Amino acid sequence: MKDKIAIILIVFIGLLAQTTLSNAEHLNLNPSNKLLTDSLNCRLIGRCNTNSYATDVYVVGSYAYVAATASGLRVINVANPQSPYQVGYYLAPSWANGVYVSGSYAYVAYGGSGLRIVNISNPQSPTLVGSYTNLGYIYDVHVSGSYAYIPCGQLIIVDVSNPSSPTLVGNTTNVGYAQGVYVLGSYAYVAAGTRGLTIVDISNPSSPTYVGNYDTPGYSYDVYVSGAYAYVADGNSGLRIINVSNPSSPTEVGYYDTDGTAYDVFVVGSYAYVADGNLRIINVSNPSAPTEYGYYVTTSSARGVYVVNSYIYVAQGDSGFYIYRGPSGGIEEERITLDTKCLTVKIYPNPARSYFAVGHPLNVCPDRTEQIAIYDVTGKLIKVQEFKGEKVQSISLDGIKSGVYFVKLNDEMIKEKLVVMK
Repeated sequence: MKDKIAIILIVFIGLLAQTTLSNAEHLNLNPSNKLLTDSLNCRLIGRCNTNSYATDVYVVGSYAYVAATASGLRVINVANPQSPYQVGYYLAPSWANGVYVSGSYAYVAYGGSGLRIVNISNPQSPTLVGSYTNLGYIYDVHVSGSYAYIPCGQLIIVDVSNPSSPTLVGNTTNVGYAQGVYVLGSYAYVAAGTRGLTIVDISNPSSPTYVGNYDTPGYSYDVYVSGAYAYVADGNSGLRIINVSNPSSPTEVGYYDTDGTAYDVFVVGSYAYVADGNLRIINVSNPSAPTEYGYYVTTSSARGVYVVNSYIYVAQGDSGFYIYRGPSGGIEEERITLDTKCLTVKIYPNPARSYFAVGHPLNVCPDRTEQIAIYDVTGKLIKVQEFKGEKVQSISLDGIKSGVYFVKLNDEMIKEKLVVMK
C-alpha cells in the first residue's frame, strides 16, 4: 500500500513540475521583478548565430550587417526573414561595436582599431578598403554625405569621400563622453554619457561648434532624431524625448522608463523601438505622454535595433541576430490628407533627374513652416527641406542616387512614389 501511495505522489509531483515548467516558458521576470508574458504585439520570426556578442545592426535591402564584437562584421541574408543565414564576414583586430552602411561600403566602429571602411559590393566577400586609426576607443559611427562622424569621448569628423584614404577634417571635445551620434541637416546630435544630449553645429565640418545640451538623468548611450525630437537611449533612465526645434535650448517633453538599461533606439512613424536588454516598442505619437505598445522578453541582452516596415532586426548579445515582427510602423503608401485651404500637392517631373517640384503651383500658409522629406525604400531619411510662406519651385536631387523614393510632406506620406533616374 505504501509503495502505491509513493508511486502516486511521484506521478503527481512530476505532473506539477511539468505544469510549472510549461507556465515558466511563457513567463519571465524583468529587472523590476514585474511578471511579464514573453511578448505583446511582437513576435519572433527568425534568428541567426553571429559567433560572438552582437551589439549593432544596419539593414539595407536583402542584407543585415551586424557588428559582432570579436567576430567582426557579419553579413546576413534576410530576404526570407523566417530563415536568415550568414553569407560573409570581415575580421580585424579589436571588437566591432557599431556599423553604418552607405552605398557600397560598411563603416565599422572597431573599438581600439578605429574606423574600418569595408567594401560590401560582394556580400559574400567583404574587403577592407581603408581605415582611420588615430582615434580613441569607438562604439559608433554615422555617415552623412562625404563625412563620417565618430564619437570617441569627443566628436571626430573624417572625410571619407575617398574611402581608401580617409582624412581628419575636424573635431570638438566640448561634448561630454561621446558614445553615440545621429546626424541630420546641419547638426550632429551626440549621446554624451553622463552629460546627456549635446548638439553640435557641423555646417562647417572643419570647425564643429557646440550649440546646446540637455543633461538627461541617466547615462545616454545612443540617440535617434526624427522631426523636432531627439529620442535618447538613456541607460537606466529609459527613453527620453527631447524637443530640439531650438538647438541652443533643447528641452525634455516626455519619457518612458523602460525596465532594463536602454542601449539603443530606432524611430519609425509613431513608434520608438528600444533595445534595453529586452525589446520595447513605445508609442510616441504624443511625445509628452509615450506609452508602451509592445515588448519581447529576449533570451539574451538586446543591444542594437534597426527597423524596416514591420520587421525589427535586433543585435541580441550572446544570442546573435534576431528578427521580430511588430507594428506596421514603416513607410506605407497612403494618400495624404491635407488642409485644402492651405495647399494642394503634385510631384513633377516623375521620373526626375536633377530636381523635382512639389505642387503646380504649391500654395502654402504664410504663417506656417512646411517640411518635405525624402526617404529611400528601407525607410531611411535621405533629405529634408523646409520652407515658409513661399512657393517651392524645385528640390535638388544632388547626391541622391537613382532609385525609388517616398516623399513626405510634413507628417503625411504622398502616395505617388518618386523615381530618380541619373
